[in-house]
Amino acid sequence: MKDKIRSTSSQHNFAGLLHKFGCALLYYGVVLLTTSILVENTRCGVLNVSVCNSSYENCTCKTFDQSDYLYITWTSTAEFPGIILTLLIIELIGRKITMAVEFFGCVAGFLLLLWCVPPAVTTMFLFLIRGLATGAFQAAYAYTPEVYPTNVRAIGMGVNVAAARVGAIVTPYVAQVSYNVNFAIPIGLYAGIALLVGFAALALPVETKGKALKDGVANH
Repeated sequence: MKDKIRSTSSQHNFAGLLHKFGCALLYYGVVLLTTSILVENTRCGVLNVSVCNSSYENCTCKTFDQSDYLYITWTSTAEFPGIILTLLIIELIGRKITMAVEFFGCVAGFLLLLWCVPPAVTTMFLFLIRGLATGAFQAAYAYTPEVYPTNVRAIGMGVNVAAARVGAIVTPYVAQVSYNVNFAIPIGLYAGIALLVGFAALALPVETKGKALKDGVANH
């Protein structure tokens, strides 16, 4: 029995930490990608900002106009329907499936960004990704305190939040640094990570839907 509990706990710890890392990486990644994609239309073979030389002399930046700010505002509002969607389905299909479906939706959204379309359509794709990433993040914060027993809940939450912070630290290098090399690199990485984290959500050994909180590890 103890071996089974230990095996389940190890499986959850690995999948849970990967899941939180991916949540933060994807959420903050799409936030950072939004401005880069709107500024540079590299997907269509056109660069809307001047190319700087190695000494960074005579560099100019594309200034945002009213439509750019409007597009960014629209992507920001995606968090509201993302949270509402999660609230509506999390008690119907469970925590694990909710997170997995939203991450798989992010995969589709990132792949759609490779398509050369007008900025308004690109904004719709970014809206989709940001809404689903927000919803998955909130579902994770609902699931994590439910899965840990009371006597280790604070420690479990702290470790998972730390994993999320690591994802937030890493994501600027993916979203902005690698984007300057080739726009397909961050989009491909984010799509792959979203796919991996979606399967990690399904691999979580415990579904907490409809279950009471546990008080100790022995009851878990």
